Amino acid sequence: MLPDGPSRDRGPLGAVVAALGGAIAITIAGGLLAVTAGLLVIAAVLGWVVAAVFGPGSGPSGGPPAEEPGIGRGQRRFVAGTIAVAGVALGQLGLWLVARQEGGTLDLIAYLGEVFGWLVPAQLAIAGALAWWRTS
Repeated sequence: MLPDGPSRDRGPLGAVVAALGGAIAITIAGGLLAVTAGLLVIAAVLGWVVAAVFGPGSGPSGGPPAEEPGIGRGQRRFVAGTIAVAGVALGQLGLWLVARQEGGTLDLIAYLGEVFGWLVPAQLAIAGALAWWRTS
């Protein structure tokens, strides 16, 4: 039975689900649809959604977010940013696996560097920074 009020566990779990959805979107867009620069937009949306799901909660009166015991704002931001970066990294792994299935022979790092170049670290930075910034 789920509690009636907000749960501390729903935020992180929802953020992980959002990150997995973003990883799937990156894999489909970059691997199957051959999108490149648009992956930056997907990474930004991923970071934004992770923060939106992870960050807010409401206090007992439905007011502003309640500070959870033992978890400060900096820790919440770090966790949200880490989840967003992990989602993008999982999407990059998905891109490589799609390429391998199509007959690619490069290792993960060589493939991402050759095909996407600077877009990979930019996606990681954008998703992590937006998740960190937007998490309350």
